[in-house]
Amino acid sequence: MKNSSNNQVSSMLSVLVFAFFALALVAFAFTLYNMSARTTGYASGYINITVNTAVVINVTNSSINWGPGLVTAPFTNATLFTRGIGTASVTNGNWSITNVKAIVVANIGNVNCSLVANGVKTAATFFSGTANEQAYQWNITNGEAGACGVWSETSMQNAWATVNTSAATICNKLDFHTDKNEMFIDVKLVVPYDAANTGAQSDTLTIVGNAAI
Repeated sequence: MKNSSNNQVSSMLSVLVFAFFALALVAFAFTLYNMSARTTGYASGYINITVNTAVVINVTNSSINWGPGLVTAPFTNATLFTRGIGTASVTNGNWSITNVKAIVVANIGNVNCSLVANGVKTAATFFSGTANEQAYQWNITNGEAGACGVWSETSMQNAWATVNTSAATICNKLDFHTDKNEMFIDVKLVVPYDAANTGAQSDTLTIVGNAAI
């Protein structure tokens, strides 16, 4: 009878120990689950930026100034012209070529653009001399290789042509990258010996940039 009692006590203790162990495992698993939920939670962030486009035209050399001078006798006219950022030229006259350079136009925006330009005066209104002894012309060239990717009016592309008094598209697609975004506008003046307009004479070239299509 005593042995039977002892066996029952031992069985009960075994059950209790097993139950306690099972509860401990359940508690441990629950603790791990809570830790996992806290350390592997999901979250998100949001970043937004808007990049605008802009056409910005910069004229880095905005004036051509030969100063005072005369047609050298016995010639009936003198010819003055710029050559990009190189040395300008004067023949049959005594005007200065010091620091006389082409007008330099650069696209410093962030999109390709077209360029439209025009002057105000003609040779006649510039000098008012003998018609075949006077001229007012321009010559449009790339200041950097490939700057103008699409030309428009090609009469003045790398050639002398009469300056337009109405808007002329001189380039349909001027690049904006810094290694190929510059163009030269060279100017040639043929001054007649009998110019009625004396003293300081000038004209204004208007240059407008628009986003290239």
